Amino acid sequence: MTIQLLRDDARAYQEVTQKVGEKLVYGTDWTDRITRFWSPNTLIAANTAIRVRPATGFQYTTVAGGQTAQNPPVWPVIIGATVQDGAVTWVCEAIDTTSLLRTPSTQVWTPDSGMISSAASLAGNVTSALIDSTGATEGNDYYVRNFVTMSDGSVEVATWKFFLRSFAT
Repeated sequence: MTIQLLRDDARAYQEVTQKVGEKLVYGTDWTDRITRFWSPNTLIAANTAIRVRPATGFQYTTVAGGQTAQNPPVWPVIIGATVQDGAVTWVCEAIDTTSLLRTPSTQVWTPDSGMISSAASLAGNVTSALIDSTGATEGNDYYVRNFVTMSDGSVEVATWKFFLRSFAT
């Protein structure tokens, strides 16, 4: 089954067009919102793991900590390789959850009246649900919100705006 993902770096809402009566799976990838990313001139504690932009497919951990430089280094892409970044020495590692600030724990999807959500799923950092527009009215717009409680107790929200239209077949 195909999932249409909201890349959650835009905090407003994702706009989608759906036919009345369609049942489609939508999801939110929370990774960008919950990851600890490298930043310039920042004091880093020992044993801190980060990810970088653009993504390299790895994360980087420091043993001793220190302050990062004004500009990022050239990040190594070989596990175990090190790079100096101001006063911080980073070690290249495979990505795991230690570079995340928190993780999704539970989720609730709340659609406007006329829309139905079901089959909610949480897989890693992606939440998803089946959105059914059978009870919706063509020409109307509907909002569906995905409330996610994170491992630290905080609640994040992703919003989908549905334009219900008919399409020629």
